[in-house]
Amino acid sequence: MSLVGVYAICSETSKHDACVTSWTTPISAWWAAAAVLAGLVINADQMRRNRIHSERELGEAIPEITVMQNAGAQNGHIANIVLTNWNSRPVLINSYMVDGPDVSAGEKIRFRFEKELAHLDGAGGKSGRFPRRPYLLGRVVDEKPFAMSFQLRREDGKSIAGATVTINCEVIGSSAPLPLSESVHETHWSSADAVN
Repeated sequence: MSLVGVYAICSETSKHDACVTSWTTPISAWWAAAAVLAGLVINADQMRRNRIHSERELGEAIPEITVMQNAGAQNGHIANIVLTNWNSRPVLINSYMVDGPDVSAGEKIRFRFEKELAHLDGAGGKSGRFPRRPYLLGRVVDEKPFAMSFQLRREDGKSIAGATVTINCEVIGSSAPLPLSESVHETHWSSADAVN
């Protein structure tokens, strides 16, 4: 309601000031509340980023998973996985599961770790445990977090894009299992597309 409308409602001269005050005080309060709410909405994303940064710096953040389809059409059956430990405690990697609309119960999955951990390579069904439990050391303050890379490959050669990969972890000192899940993001880049 505009001030003109308030003055029209409050046309009786003997009670004009009290009437205008009774209308403008709540309107002012609502405008102030709207401004505060707009500020909170605008700053919510920044506050979330600050919280994540603080948790990482203090070593209290949970590990992070990134999953991407391997580049190139001929390698679409491979998912590249990177686990990053932002926590100050070591993390054990227990098991995996690949789920998607066209991933069957009898699906064969092969996994290959980075060269330093090649002794952990193996195969299993669409869900299973790793032969030995790999682990990531805890993050030390002011240093880069420890990360591990490995691949999951569908043995039938079908694209893995759109499937969901879940890696079940355990933070040392915590009794609760920690499932890390992410959908496989399709990649359209291949080495043939690189600019020389």
